[in-house]
Amino acid sequence: MAQIIPTSQPFKYTQINKTYAPGMMPQRGPLVAGAYLNPLSGRFVFLASSTYRLALSGDATLAGWADEAIQNSVTGDDASICDDLNATFELPVSGVVLTATNLLSTYQHASFDLATAGSALTLIQSVNLSGTSQKVVRIVGGNVTRQTVFVKINPAKLQAQ
Repeated sequence: MAQIIPTSQPFKYTQINKTYAPGMMPQRGPLVAGAYLNPLSGRFVFLASSTYRLALSGDATLAGWADEAIQNSVTGDDASICDDLNATFELPVSGVVLTATNLLSTYQHASFDLATAGSALTLIQSVNLSGTSQKVVRIVGGNVTRQTVFVKINPAKLQAQ
């Protein structure tokens, strides 16, 4: 069984609003073996061959957000997946330094790609502010000091499940 990160450890990037639209409670789903969903990373997931894995750079759709942080999953491990289009998530940015000016004039309400860097325990998922080919998340706000953005899943990019 994979190691589930204790809730006493702080999550750096997470779901901001813990409210769900009517009928949109998170579903449990199986993880691909060897998955790393780190607490210091975004945890958007992609559904492939009936299992969830961390969404990578270039994925054109998203299945949702894994509520738990898990290290090195094994066959049979599962996670709670939030696919609520009203949910807002905080992720780090990559590709561009976020400023108050560019957040308001360029990035807010625009859609962008995800990026990943590192591997295993150092794998970090972020919002690529210079990537607009897949447009899987939409920016609804941000924190310039922390270099993070608040995003929602682009409704046109939610995977059918």
